[in-house]
Amino acid sequence: MRGKYTLQSACGAAILLMALASGPGGAQTTVPKKAPPPGQPLDTAPKAGVEIVVPVAVSVRTDKKIYRPHEPIKMTITAKNATRDPARLTFPTGQRYDLDIRRGSEPKNPKIWQWSRGRMFTQMVSFVSLPPGKMLVFTETYHPGQEQAPVLTPGAYMITATLASAGHGSHPFGTTRITIRP
Repeated sequence: MRGKYTLQSACGAAILLMALASGPGGAQTTVPKKAPPPGQPLDTAPKAGVEIVVPVAVSVRTDKKIYRPHEPIKMTITAKNATRDPARLTFPTGQRYDLDIRRGSEPKNPKIWQWSRGRMFTQMVSFVSLPPGKMLVFTETYHPGQEQAPVLTPGAYMITATLASAGHGSHPFGTTRITIRP
């Protein structure tokens, strides 16, 4: 029986940490929030007219704009604190970012490749404090024909980089376009 209670306590602590992680540091609002009268529940959903400001600007760039089908594509992801205050980023797992490649220029087109597909990440909440104007920089290389990365046929493609932080309503992202030529 002791092990059962220990597991429940550990799960409860993890849930508490995740709830705290998505708290006040997760997003900024333009309208100050007032405490509800005693006995009233806290309403965490944004109201109409409340603007959620994502504290980081995400961009992705490649080492070139035109590639051959079997040529590796080096991608650099940058997340910059675009505010005058330190940004506290909450990451619910060990994953910090994701990348995907889609044919064409429409975000609704199906993903040809996703960096995180098939990967495993630690299941631990962590925080990163990003001072004003400072950046987090990540690099990845797409190797066509290796590790679930198909060879890209000639045409136009869109690459999307997404910051895997929590508490912003939607994940901050950036896009760039490349062309594959024969």
